[in-house]
Amino acid sequence: NETEPPVEEPDPFEFNATVLSVAEDAPVGREVGYVYRTSGDLNRSVVYTLENDGFTSSFSVESNGSILVASELDYESNTSLPITILGTEGNRTLVKQFTVSIIDVNETEPPVEEPDPFEFNATVLSVAEDALVGTVIGYIYPVSENDDEPVVFSLEQNETNYPILVQSTGTVVVYSTLDFERNASYLISVRGTQGEQSMVRSFPVEVLDIDESQPIDPGIPSFAFDATTLSIEENSVVGTSPGHVFRTSGNLDLNVSYYFEGQLGNGFPFVLDENGTIFLSGYLDYENKSSYLVHIRGQEGERAVLRQFVISVEDVFEMGLNQAPTDIISNPKVLRVKGNTDPINLVGEFSAVDSDLLDQHQFRFIDNDIELDHGYFTLDPNGSLQTNSTLNFGQDQNLSILILVTDPSGASYQKEFIVFYDHQEPGEDVVLLSAGADIISGWKRAGWFGYYFSRFYPWIHHENLGWVYVIEKDYEGVWFYRNRLGWTWTSSNVFPSLYQFKTEGWTFLERNSRTTLLFDYDRVEWFELDRDFEVSGLSIPSDGGYVTGYGVYKRGEAIKLEAVPVQGYLFDRWLGNLSGEKAVIEVEVFSDLKVKAKFKPIVSDDAPPLEAVRNAFEAVNLIGDLSPELRQKATVELLLTGESNTAGIPKAE
Repeated sequence: NETEPPVEEPDPFEFNATVLSVAEDAPVGREVGYVYRTSGDLNRSVVYTLENDGFTSSFSVESNGSILVASELDYESNTSLPITILGTEGNRTLVKQFTVSIIDVNETEPPVEEPDPFEFNATVLSVAEDALVGTVIGYIYPVSENDDEPVVFSLEQNETNYPILVQSTGTVVVYSTLDFERNASYLISVRGTQGEQSMVRSFPVEVLDIDESQPIDPGIPSFAFDATTLSIEENSVVGTSPGHVFRTSGNLDLNVSYYFEGQLGNGFPFVLDENGTIFLSGYLDYENKSSYLVHIRGQEGERAVLRQFVISVEDVFEMGLNQAPTDIISNPKVLRVKGNTDPINLVGEFSAVDSDLLDQHQFRFIDNDIELDHGYFTLDPNGSLQTNSTLNFGQDQNLSILILVTDPSGASYQKEFIVFYDHQEPGEDVVLLSAGADIISGWKRAGWFGYYFSRFYPWIHHENLGWVYVIEKDYEGVWFYRNRLGWTWTSSNVFPSLYQFKTEGWTFLERNSRTTLLFDYDRVEWFELDRDFEVSGLSIPSDGGYVTGYGVYKRGEAIKLEAVPVQGYLFDRWLGNLSGEKAVIEVEVFSDLKVKAKFKPIVSDDAPPLEAVRNAFEAVNLIGDLSPELRQKATVELLLTGESNTAGIPKAE
């Protein structure tokens, strides 16, 4: 579409590297070379990182592109090593691989004491095109360890009226007006001199484009920041702050973030919080290093300022020769942790064995190539070991941790410990039912009591007891009411034994039964609490009488059975599951009862004479309103005819 104005695309992002070579005996931190942008969007800065795909590299890469030695090199093992670097420019990335040549060193000759080689580097050098003359762009700084002689820097540039100036201290400033449209970047050559050693390095300075069509709000001052006095004693513990940086002017509606910049090295002992507070993260020794030069970038919205500060290390009087810790002791001696308990539980405390009795020690985890289980724990510097989450491995197992203890002088000792994990189900240590561990959908668990549905607490439905009403006031036990069981007491110490208030006796709950199955110690038998029992029977002969009291009863219920003869019959005796000759009998029901009530006619043709007389007397005596004369008459009538009109006793059929 030729009517549409063309869209200006930035040049493709590319970067390359200087010659990369280093002697095999180069110390860790020695610069090998650096990578630099060859094309791209010059309005954006570039950040470089190492792409090692999970493998340990012999080199590290600074964000500004410097490539440093990260571990010992050996020409005999590798004459060259690959390095893969990721460059990021805004949302564009590029990965490139380079080769670092290892230079052989004659190791048969005795080493010659040489002063530390002189090296220097630079922070990221970038500045807005509208920056005023004198604005700090960045810093050139030495990276070698020789602090005995001062370092002087100068700009090796033949051009006159060059807009960039390098001061002798290494501060890079704007010297004259910049214009992005004329020059988007400058390559400066800097000479550094320390004593008799001198070298020249080149660094790119990026000019950042400013939208000049946007008016500048004169009411918003330029962004600037400063620092408190930055000093710290050499025996300070990790976490101590030597001071902080703070904004002195700028747009107070925007937040400010602060970052360290430049080559800090693996042993750099400070970290910088985004809010500007500096914290000690390592160990200090005034005798080895009395100060640290730091470069801090403050970022307020799109505006950034880079400043240089010095953190002073204060000397502390140290008595005698320091002795390293010789052992780490745990309390308790055997470390154990239970599964499915509270997320944060104290596992144990560590202390150091150290002949320097006044030393204070700090503890931390250390990782190496072996498999460790640090992720399940937290270890504070004082040696307190805690879990950091609820553990649930499903079975017992051993967890390994590796602990390093360090004294104020940096001397250390490390030791591996085993933490025994004892698996238990959720709620195993719970005592109060109201505090049971949640399982699912209203169900809870207390280790001693089992699973129960508690959504309607204090009514709960127990897996063995069914619905019970709970009263608990303390850890001494629980009272509950259960239909057919009455008020019952138990506790975590005696359950599943239950004390029944009604019977003033104990029973025992079978935990493996789906129904409420209890043990009766008096009768020495198991029984189902909710089972009903039937008391039934028949009369012999069927027309000789009947029995009252038959029915369905609860276990242990006291009942009364009465055999009632019809006219012409007498009750003889009980048969079946009961025995006896009394017509009225009281029993407690503990099982189904099938009984027979046997009746006999008052007078029977085949009855012996003595039995006939006895039956006649018994029948007449049951009638209470007869006079002695009528009783005698009725008895004679029964013996002669088998019936008595006087007593109103018909003849048995």
